[in-house]
Amino acid sequence: MVLQRSMATERFGPDGMKDSQQGLKPTAAPRRLSFEALPVPALHLDRYGGITGANASACEVLGEAAAGRPLLDYLRPRQTEGRPATMVLEMLLAEASAAGRAHQQCLLQPAGATPRSALLRISPDGDGGYVAVLDPSPGEGLDTAERMTLEAMAAGRPMGDVISGVIQRLEMLMPGCACSVLSLEDDSQTVRHVAGDSLPADYREAFNGMRIGPRVGSCGTAMWHQEMVITEDIENDARWAPFRPLTRSAGLRSCWSMPILASSGQVLGSLAVYWPMPAVPDEPAECRLRRFARLLGFAMERDRDAHRLRQSEAVFRSAFERAAIGMAHLARDGRILKVNGPLCELLGYGEGELRRHRVPELVHPDERARVAEAGQRIASGEHETLQTELRLLRADGETVWASVAAAPVYSGKDEVERLVAVVSDISRSRELADELAYRATHDWLTGLYNRFELERQLAQWLGRRPEARSSAAFMQIDLDQFRLVNDSAGRAAGDALLRRAAELIRETVGERAVLARLAGDEYAMLLPDTSPEEAVAAAEGLRQAIEAAGFEWEGRHFRISASIGFVRLPERSLRSVDGVLQAGDTACATAKEAGRNRVAVWDRKDVRIDRRHGDARWVPLLIEALENGSFRLEAQPIVPVDTSSPEPARYELLVRMEQEGEWVPPGRFLPAAERYGIAPQIDRWVVEQAIAWLEARPSAPVRLAVNLSGLSVTHREFHRFVMAALADHPQAAARLCFEITETAAIADIDEARALIAELRRLGCELALDDFGSGLSSFGYLQHLPVDLLKIDGSFVRDIGSDPVSRAFVKAIADIARVMNKRTIAEFVEDGDVVAVLRELGVDFAQGYWIGKPAPLATLCPPAVRGRAASS
Repeated sequence: MVLQRSMATERFGPDGMKDSQQGLKPTAAPRRLSFEALPVPALHLDRYGGITGANASACEVLGEAAAGRPLLDYLRPRQTEGRPATMVLEMLLAEASAAGRAHQQCLLQPAGATPRSALLRISPDGDGGYVAVLDPSPGEGLDTAERMTLEAMAAGRPMGDVISGVIQRLEMLMPGCACSVLSLEDDSQTVRHVAGDSLPADYREAFNGMRIGPRVGSCGTAMWHQEMVITEDIENDARWAPFRPLTRSAGLRSCWSMPILASSGQVLGSLAVYWPMPAVPDEPAECRLRRFARLLGFAMERDRDAHRLRQSEAVFRSAFERAAIGMAHLARDGRILKVNGPLCELLGYGEGELRRHRVPELVHPDERARVAEAGQRIASGEHETLQTELRLLRADGETVWASVAAAPVYSGKDEVERLVAVVSDISRSRELADELAYRATHDWLTGLYNRFELERQLAQWLGRRPEARSSAAFMQIDLDQFRLVNDSAGRAAGDALLRRAAELIRETVGERAVLARLAGDEYAMLLPDTSPEEAVAAAEGLRQAIEAAGFEWEGRHFRISASIGFVRLPERSLRSVDGVLQAGDTACATAKEAGRNRVAVWDRKDVRIDRRHGDARWVPLLIEALENGSFRLEAQPIVPVDTSSPEPARYELLVRMEQEGEWVPPGRFLPAAERYGIAPQIDRWVVEQAIAWLEARPSAPVRLAVNLSGLSVTHREFHRFVMAALADHPQAAARLCFEITETAAIADIDEARALIAELRRLGCELALDDFGSGLSSFGYLQHLPVDLLKIDGSFVRDIGSDPVSRAFVKAIADIARVMNKRTIAEFVEDGDVVAVLRELGVDFAQGYWIGKPAPLATLCPPAVRGRAASS
């Protein structure tokens, strides 16, 4: 349903709800899979049968207060065989968990409403809960209304009651509206009110005897022109002028009227939908009104035919023949006496051919015993009705799911003479439910299991008794070249590569493995009942298969490979799903760091594994420190090598984290912050603190240098933050220097150049940190408009004894002067190094011999504001 708002007018969809009214809001965390698209009432249940969410159709049936309540508040099993209803629901949930689905005929009993029959179907949602579908038989809307209409007509109900039932159904589907039906008299000029108890009695009575015309309200005009009439606002429509006192008294503001026509085109009456506010229908709502008008036309036409064709038997015969759903007359012994066209079409037989069959021959073998027993109970009068879902056999051998409702027809001696069955095709509803269950457990792109199903099966394996578990292996597989393919050839090529990789994994390991796509280009595999040697061989074989396959896209050939993290199971230290997944991720990252295209086996004693595992332990500590402000800044001085040159004091800011009463240096936690994406948040905190410190000391001759992580250099959100902060504090910007490592700059040189240019525009200095550590440092230098080069400390430390280091530093200093850039030497640890740096023309020095880091707060006190200059 698409809802739109135009000024004061509401546009209503087929369910009559505005956006804010659609469905129940879940009280639990949102499910991973939406089921709003199901055209039937559907619920999410927790594992105990509590309602945690409902789609719009379910809201229409149960009301908006259902979420958070037990399902048993609304459903009562019809056949409990003496067992409590709670036990029946528990058995249904257990059966659904074991067999994948379960169903039970129930009475639906919303609060304050009359109970009605409903079929409850339950299936697991793949996340520890369940999906429940109510009354899917012929679905909501017209199909249900038509079934109810046919049943009412077949039972000989008065036509006024039949029509009231139709518009009550329409009012249920479009909450907030009031519906009425006018019947055009035999003179084709005047009308009488037939149904519409939602309207005031005086309003209904006023229309009796009204003459139709080209400008008589909405209904009179619709019948006159034989077309739908939409009155958006009765107050502004001249056709309603004579009736406005009535509409104002009744609180009506808009009216949508549809003529009710017979099959010949003759006008029989009109269907009107009233709203208490200005409103127009959207296309689906208009379609629904047309279909309900056609249904009413069918019913009213049959009623008129009843007077011409000897009362109700002729009406039933016509309804039987023209129904949109299958119907049949059955003998007590299962012979087929009469069928209609839709049933013949559903089963693929001609009428004569179908009548030569008996009912058991058309029922799937697995269903025959159940159907035979139910038929005998109805034929004997023990049961009044049968309503069930079963599989029927078509003439072509295919199976079709159908909802079957059967009721007895009694003779004058109160004996069952025959049965009348109504058969509806519910294959689509079953497909939707099956698809819902499939999508809850599978990746939409590759067809492999998704992460949640992998975790469920892994938890199931870990939960086995030790003696019931054989050796197994868990692997995480990452594609090494996915980003290259995706960025250079486009998203379609990236998707094709992901599908091809999934096929290769499936073909290589076969059906014995539990395969899943975790996210992006990450796959995972649980290989049960496999020896360690076989599992390692399988991992290596998979790596080789991916490497050998390559990837072709639009005439281009890409070499692909995979890094595989391998975890042996069972492992005493890995007893949880999260532990196994983390171990696989750690091993896979180790394989990537070791050069990619290899298998890395998780070993708790491996130094590389231990380091990455240790990095992961920092993540919650870093998040907690950010939330609590458990960082502080220290400043290390940077001084001119030539002391005769006047320069403002320079300091590089270094962040420390408080942990158990100690201040942890950045070298211990920053690698983890980089690896797990937390570095931009830390950089943001440092920038905020640096600006605040400078703003509090507006006249202090100090320039502060802030290090930016590689992630921050390419992080657009961080870019927006730092630009806004500097624009708001231009004086602080002029006293800030941002340091970017050479590695981070050349990793995405376009992003780095853009950031450097914008920071320089705002008045900041830029320094290229660790310069010389890359193989192409000088080649990139001309593309990066920085002000300073910080010479990598590995060259500075040995400058007094290593002629190669001395020559390298001299080359950097010479080139910097030519390019009008200044240089800073790091790791200066004695006075001899300073003398050499002065000789080579380096501008600044930094290191422990120059000065150790000290808390920033101790540098100089803030300026005193708002106080008199003299006492």
